[in-house]
Amino acid sequence: MIRIFTCFALFFCVAVLYYYQNPTSNDVEKVSSEALIIAHRGAVDQFNENTIEAFEQSIKDGANWIEIDIRMTSDGVLVPMHDIDIDRTTTGTGEVNDLTWKQLSQFETVENGHRAPIPKLEEIFQKFGQKMHYYIETKSVDGELLVEDKLISLLEKYDLLDKERIIIASFETESLEKVRELAPSIPLVRLYKNREFSLNDAVENDYELIGLESLIVSEKVVKRLHEVDKKIHVYFNLPVIEKFQQKRVRKLLVDGYITNNVRYTKKLIWRVE
Repeated sequence: MIRIFTCFALFFCVAVLYYYQNPTSNDVEKVSSEALIIAHRGAVDQFNENTIEAFEQSIKDGANWIEIDIRMTSDGVLVPMHDIDIDRTTTGTGEVNDLTWKQLSQFETVENGHRAPIPKLEEIFQKFGQKMHYYIETKSVDGELLVEDKLISLLEKYDLLDKERIIIASFETESLEKVRELAPSIPLVRLYKNREFSLNDAVENDYELIGLESLIVSEKVVKRLHEVDKKIHVYFNLPVIEKFQQKRVRKLLVDGYITNNVRYTKKLIWRVE
């Protein structure tokens, strides 16, 4: 009997939470097809993350932005790499900023049953040029702001320093402020990790774009940020519930999906059956 009561109580709590975080009105019909579809490190459901192949496939699948994490080698080359080290995603080991480009380029990416070269960020710009929109996440190097100058120089070189084509995001406000000094017109996204998120901070800061993990996106959060003319881009850390979470935040009218499955997100937003 106790077990039955516990199960019922758990079900009731989940149902209540779902109800209050998911509007039941016709608001869902107001979802705009203008919401950004941002391919998280490319088509990671099919190819190795942060590779030319992954970005190319995500574009074919319908992404209108490609999200790229950048790090810097010890000799100053910017590369698309999420982790501080290359152990998880490549045939090599070691931290990116301890390796020269020559050393790094000897390894390959090895996820998803594929092998593919590690590209330079510059190669991505050479490949896609002005045909694509770039959503770039900056990361400090041992706490130092070293990538921002090189990034802006590369964007200038390839004539990409355009607010309609570039968005720069970071969890580090110091990096965002450095970018703002170098390129004041470029849109910036203040990314928040779950444990550090403060709605008051997100409302009061001077960033027009806010990046949140799906688990902390609620009707209250979206409504409050929209009231102060801020847009919400949602990222998804738990693949097992990502589709459920995308359906949920769709009803909340979020403005962008940093998605690990572009094809699914496109169908969801456009209601393609």
